[in-house]
Amino acid sequence: MVIAERRFENVVEKAMGRVEEMNPVDRRQRLEMFMFEIVDGQVMLHPLTEGGVQLLPPTIYLSELAVKQLMDRVGYPPKLLGRLPGKLVNLDINWLIQNTESSERTAMIRIIHGDQARAIMGSRYTPLDDAELFSIASEYIGDNATVRYESFGDLATHITVTWPEKVENPTMDSRLAGLYRGIHLANSEVGMRSITVQSILWREVCNNVLPAGLDFGENNGKLYRRGTGGRGNQGDIQSSWRFVHVGNIDRLRDFTRDAIQDSRRQTDVLLARWKQGLTTDVDAISTIEAVSHEGGLTQEQLLRTLDAMIDNAPVFGRTLTGVANAFTLAAQAEHDNEERYKMQGLGSLALRRN
Repeated sequence: MVIAERRFENVVEKAMGRVEEMNPVDRRQRLEMFMFEIVDGQVMLHPLTEGGVQLLPPTIYLSELAVKQLMDRVGYPPKLLGRLPGKLVNLDINWLIQNTESSERTAMIRIIHGDQARAIMGSRYTPLDDAELFSIASEYIGDNATVRYESFGDLATHITVTWPEKVENPTMDSRLAGLYRGIHLANSEVGMRSITVQSILWREVCNNVLPAGLDFGENNGKLYRRGTGGRGNQGDIQSSWRFVHVGNIDRLRDFTRDAIQDSRRQTDVLLARWKQGLTTDVDAISTIEAVSHEGGLTQEQLLRTLDAMIDNAPVFGRTLTGVANAFTLAAQAEHDNEERYKMQGLGSLALRRN
């Protein structure tokens, strides 16, 4: 995880370097062509030979995510892996692999470093690696964008970039000082989230990122669809652009272009909410509690947000923008990039309570 001022081309280079380092290979194979084995907590799959050339390594070591995905597929509780004797677990899961009825018996295994299964996914899933997405995005982001946050995680990748012009502040209001427009891009190479592009405001004084809206749960923006004249649209105005890759590179390019261009325009809406929230006094503690409950935050996250609100009360008072700022400030302590982004989204949710 890096929070630094870099050019987007550096992100593309890092994504390319990860491809060279991990050497990802996708293999599709029927589940019954594997033997499961767990030894001293290490979970493995051994391909069963069926004549011809074997394209898989003799032993594939499963990541924590791959184990969970396999257990979900065969219907075995993951918590039992460490509680029952290994021989019994091996017997049970191998029986399930051979006998579980499913319409999707073929799996796509994402292998890295030659013999490590990063994920076990459905055979119809079309992965999109960060290197491919960011290479396309760089064409539309431009050379003058600055990377404010980057995180290449095991499950998801999050990148925040801003453009160089500060938001105009003719009144010299300190609460509007050092605000920059930008976008946030998110992706998962292991199928844990859809591709997302979203407008953001970045606050220089404390590195806060406020996204335009929520990007989790059931109502996180409409999926991208093609509009008339070859352009993409979302129907009603949405706070984020989401896309599920189906292997069509032209459609991906259209989505990326449309999402970035539209997100740059939507920052004006986000800025208007920020300004309006500065004039809206609220019961800050009750509002934070309500938004935290809606977002499913932990007690630790709630307390961190309350502390951030109190620390910044001399600047924002008990305003709605102060509440939003508290969530985005507290988010910076999160090591998990999805949790960090969720808390930032709750800041946006707070602004919408006006």
